[in-house]
Formats: sequence, structure tokens, C-alpha cells
Amino acid sequence: MRIRFFPLIICVFFLSGNIFAQSTDEGIGRASYGIFGDFSLNFHSANFKGLPGVPSCCPRYENGTGTGPALGGIYQMPLSNLFNLQLRAAYHSISGTLTATEATTVLHNGVPEVGTFTHTLSTGLSTIGIEPMIGMRVLGDLQINVGFSAGILLAKTFAEREEITSPDGGGTFIDSTGSDSHSRIRNDLTGTIPNTTSLQVAAIGGVSYPLPLNAERTVMLVPEILYSFGITKIASALTWNVNSLRFGVALMFSPKPLPEHEREEHIDTIRIDKKGINATKYLRGKESITINESDHDGRKLLTQSVTRTDTLFVPKFQTLQASITANVPAAKLVIEEFSSTIMTPLLNYVFFEENSSDIPQRYTRLYNYNIDTFTIADIHSSQKLSTYHHLLNIIARRLLDNPSGIITLTGCNQDIREEKNNLQLSRERAESVKNYLTDTWKISSDRIKIEARNLSLKAANSETADGAQENRRVEITSNDPKILFPVITNDTLRTANPPTVQFSPTANTEVGLQNWKVTAMQDGKLLKRFTGVENMPSSVTWDIDASSMPHIGGEIKYMLVVKDSLGMLVTNEHSLPFEQITIRKKREERRGDTVINRFSLILFDIGSSTITPSNVSIIPLIKDYIKPLSQVTVTGYTDRLGEASYNQQLSEKRAATLAAALGSKNITAKGLGPTDLFDSSLPEGRLYTRTVDVEIHTPIGN
Repeated sequence: MRIRFFPLIICVFFLSGNIFAQSTDEGIGRASYGIFGDFSLNFHSANFKGLPGVPSCCPRYENGTGTGPALGGIYQMPLSNLFNLQLRAAYHSISGTLTATEATTVLHNGVPEVGTFTHTLSTGLSTIGIEPMIGMRVLGDLQINVGFSAGILLAKTFAEREEITSPDGGGTFIDSTGSDSHSRIRNDLTGTIPNTTSLQVAAIGGVSYPLPLNAERTVMLVPEILYSFGITKIASALTWNVNSLRFGVALMFSPKPLPEHEREEHIDTIRIDKKGINATKYLRGKESITINESDHDGRKLLTQSVTRTDTLFVPKFQTLQASITANVPAAKLVIEEFSSTIMTPLLNYVFFEENSSDIPQRYTRLYNYNIDTFTIADIHSSQKLSTYHHLLNIIARRLLDNPSGIITLTGCNQDIREEKNNLQLSRERAESVKNYLTDTWKISSDRIKIEARNLSLKAANSETADGAQENRRVEITSNDPKILFPVITNDTLRTANPPTVQFSPTANTEVGLQNWKVTAMQDGKLLKRFTGVENMPSSVTWDIDASSMPHIGGEIKYMLVVKDSLGMLVTNEHSLPFEQITIRKKREERRGDTVINRFSLILFDIGSSTITPSNVSIIPLIKDYIKPLSQVTVTGYTDRLGEASYNQQLSEKRAATLAAALGSKNITAKGLGPTDLFDSSLPEGRLYTRTVDVEIHTPIGN
């Protein structure tokens, strides 16, 4: 079974949850604990010829399967009406068997003939560790769970065997001297897998549905499906990960709380926070202690603590009131769609860690079985780094689409410390990129040239940490401009008008707040959250940006949740009125519309405002989108290196240079200086920030 069937399984669970959904009572919102047991289908994804130091003739192990149990204990704690935190201690068997077949010459009745033998690598693998997950209720009691697992690798054994499987019932191996070995089996070995990675980390996602076993809902049977995606390798020197599909059930216990008037609380200290408040505490055995203003001097009452080690019953005598309103600087919030074209240039560098030739994990790599479904349009977005991290897949797809294209991979190093004059490391970095393209994407090695240098021709200063990081790279060039051409896709852009919403929360309590939370949600999806402890502000402002933009369709709800110092919880929820203006609606109503196009240029040299040759060819493309009525905004940026005042001037020069090249009358050029457009701790984040963005707004007729 391949993981592409997993979304189908989730859909089946969603449908069943919709059919059997029931109203949820307080049983779902209580802390609970229990045990679980799962049946695990394990899928091994590999790319190696054999275990280090273990004799093997296998051409390549690529995949395998296995089964095993996953079991352990669970503690679940509610976080809100929709979310809960789940902590698991788990034992998980991830064993599997990898096989590969190979043609060979065998002796059959003393006569050489072509036969087939099978390489088998059976593994005994298991982990023990923790699985933290966040759960979200979506339909009735149906819950989606996401999180990760971190476990220590316990069992790590292997059994290797090479056996002739054809011709059936006959044939023996020829040994190294050319003689008959009189055996159908060779390299029959067992042992411990070398160089295993002790800490195994995996991402986990899945669904579960609690079924109450009693009227009080204190005992639940919870069927579940989970999928874990292995992040760390089984062995550090091998490309070998394990994914698992788990089917199972959990038995959960959720003790019903005591009635509100005698709720049990374990406290060690009774603290009086305000003069004049009576707090009556009832000890077990009906003995009572009353602390009020007449017991102590009023001045001391503000600071005095009374210590009790008993378990106390606390009556809920204090009321808590809370409310929230939304203030929109207009009659209503308007979410509008626009047709948009987005262009993202490709940064043709792959960066590496110091003294390493392994492609870093942040670069997205695919498996052989899912390259057929990969399309560039599906992964392109306004988040440039997420597009860039598919660089190798984009180049591979374009090489397949353009058979005459050839690329050159130039490996470079930082040329200091361990990497000083290390051309071998530079070549290994280029080879790592080549291996991915040839092994996974099946690009012919004849179309990939390898070169090695120390520093690049356009090297940064390796004496700085940022410069050294930028110099550890493989540069990709091509004889075909289409291979590294910017990614251009048509998209739908959503804007909010006005771009801000101000929430005004209030809470009335005599004992003070413990914490508060303001959220905006749409169809169960969190758009924005504000949280705090104790003092709550009179207003919080929601700046509606791309990360929190509501989608078309679905009601927007905002909620205030407050908890006082005695543990009382109050929520107040409302709907936010808003209008949705879709592209289709504009066409049906013959409204005027605007097309918004966005372009970027990157790879300005450090401290330079000169447009590089690789960007010159893009300028005519941008000009084609500029019409007589278009309003053009050109914005320049710099990275964080250098003085702020100098960077401000440099960003303005970059914007002015491009504005002059575009030559439009209705154009505004501005510089914003050093900004954190992208993660500045990454070399690609800094290079993508040395940019000029062009935004073209073109009105179209009714």
C-alpha cells in the first residue's frame, strides 16, 4: 500500500464521522487517560546497496514492507472547546523486509545458464519514546490529530540472505574462482545494523472518533488511524526511512468531576489577593476554616498566606463576566478576489552545512513513486522560500520537459578551516545533487556535468559567518534558459478592506484574571490568536495579512475566553459581518475589476544596485504586463548586513534602477531598506531579500 491511499482513508473517516456525529457533552472536554494498541503497516523507503561493512552484492535496496504492534499509554488534556493536547508514551515496532532481484549466471546440472537470485534484508527495528499531538474536533466528536514522535531505537538487528530463485529447484552459485559453490544461498548473515541513528523522529497525523461505553461518558473506546512519516534516517550513512500506517483503538478513562458546589482542588497555599473578599474553605471531614477581614488586620490581609497541606473543597462563590466586540473601520469587512500573476525567480544555488555534502533536510525531495504527480504550479506560492526549496524538483521536471537541456553543477566550499582547498568536498556536494536527479528523477547522467571549485567566482566574505554559509553551495547553470527561468503562475489573490479589525474585550471579576485568549476562526480554522496572562488590554488589533486572510465562503467567528484566578472559565462568541466579492460575482454583476501582477528580481550583488544579466531578460516580460492605465509600484529591499542608513539608500537605488528600466509613466519607486522578508538565518533567505518587487494594478472594464 502506498501513502497516496492515506488521504482516501481519511475521507472515509470524515464521512463516517458526519453520519454518526452526535452532540458532544462535557465528557469530551475533561482530562482523560488510557491505553492504546495499534497494528502498524511499515513502509521502508531506501536507496543503498548494502549495510556498511556487511558483504552484499545487491545492486540497490529501494523499498520494503513489514508489520508490527504499536502500544502504550495516553494522557489527554483539553486546551479549548476545539483543541486538546495528547501525550503518549509508545512502543512501536517498525520492522520490515527489503528485497531486490538480480540476474546472474548459475550452474544448472553443471551447465551455465542465466538465472535470478533475490537479495533479502530482514530487519528487526523498534522504538520507545513519546508522541505529543494536538487534537482538533471537526465534525461532532470526530478529531484530527497532528504531532510528532521522538523515540530511542531499541531493536536494530538484521538478517541478510541472497538466494537463487530461478531456475526453480535447481541451480547453484559460481564462486569467485569460477567453480561450482554447490549452494543456492550465499551471504547468509545476521547481526546488528551498523551506524544506526539512536533518536528516531517522525511526523504524525491521523483521525480518531470516541465512542462512549457508559451514559456518563467516563469510559471511551476510541478507534484511530494514524500515519507517521519518518524524518530521521535509520542509519546515518544510508538513505533509509520508515513510514507507518497504524490502525488501532484506545481505551480512555475520563473521571466525572464533582458537582460545582463541592469541586475538589489540591492546593498548598490559600492567598488573599484583595481586602474584603471572604474565602470559605472546607476541609475533608466537614471541618471548615473561614478567612475574612475580621480574622486579621486589614493591612496584613493584602500579603498574608495561610498554608494548608490538606486536599480542600472550594465552593465557587465568585462570578465572572466577559464580553467582546469587533470594531471594523467601515460598515463591514470586505474580502475581495483578484486575478493575479506571480513570478518567482529561481535562486540557482543549493546550500550545505559546514564540512558536509548531504543535501539539507529543508530541500524538498520526492520518492520515485510520486514524481509523476509533481507539477510546478501546485507548489508555487507567494511564499518564495517554499517554492525555492523545491528547486531540484523544478529543475528535474524542466529537464524532462526539455530533452536538449544540459546542466552544470559547480560544487564550492568556504575555503577556510576544514574546507580549506577541499576540492573533494566541493565535488561530493555536486555529486549529491546529481545523484538525486539521476536516481529519483531518472535524468540521464550524460546531461549533468560536474565541476569543483574552492570559492565561487562571486563569493561572499568567508571570514564572516553569513559569508561562509553562502559560499558552501552548489551552483546550477544550464545551456537552456528554460531550465532556470522564473516560475510564473496565475493565481487568485484575496484582499481585506479595511485591512484591520479591532477587538475590544472586557472582563469583570473581583479575584483577578489568570489568563485570556481572543481568537478569530473560519470553518474551524484558526485565523488569528491573541493571548495573555493577568491584565487584559482594552483592545487588540488584527492586521489581516496573507497568513491570516479569510477564504471565500464560511462564517468568521471571534471569541473571548477568560479564566479567573479561582479557575472559573467563561467564553463569549460572536460572528463578524463581512461581504465576499468573488471574481465570478464581479463578472456576473458586470463590475469593474483589477488584475494584480507581482514580480521579483533577486541576486543583486552585495552593495550593488546593478541589474544582473540573469535578470535583464525578465524586464521585457514585466513590461508586457504594463498597460496605459496600470499603476506600478517598485519596492527595493536589502538584507540585514551593513549600516541601516546605507541600506536604506541602496534599497532606493535598486528600486529607482528598475523603475527607469521599465520606463512607465504611472510608476512609484520606494526603498524599505533592511527587512526580514524571509528567514535571515538561512543563506537563501538573505539572498531572496536582496530584491526588488514590482506590483502592477491594471483596471479592466465592466
